[in-house]
Amino acid sequence: MGTGHREQEFWEVLLASAHPPPPAASCRFRTVVTGKVSKLRAFVKMCKQDPSVLHTEEMSFLREWVERMGKAIDSFTDAIKRNPRLVILYAKRATVFIKVQKSNAAIRDCDRAIEINPDSVQPYK
Repeated sequence: MGTGHREQEFWEVLLASAHPPPPAASCRFRTVVTGKVSKLRAFVKMCKQDPSVLHTEEMSFLREWVERMGKAIDSFTDAIKRNPRLVILYAKRATVFIKVQKSNAAIRDCDRAIEINPDSVQPYK
């Protein structure tokens, strides 16, 4: 994956994360996310006002987070290739997809998990 692609992915995740959580989210989740969203919005505003902020420690933290999420997706994908009938792997990868605002991919993983085992609770969480 090229540097330009990673940077584009980083900004997509950053900007998507600046949106408030869906109304169906639990109160605890909403409180945690709202605090993070406020910080992200402030950071994005600061970046627009002074682009040199992009070379700060906060930027490296966010880049590292995006890279960790990418590595987690890759790890779950490898595990699914080795054991495609293990529902928990699809559910866990769907959780990571949600964190990076890739809801369609998360839905596909949950649908696949339910297809494998409709009685499993994991994909419904």
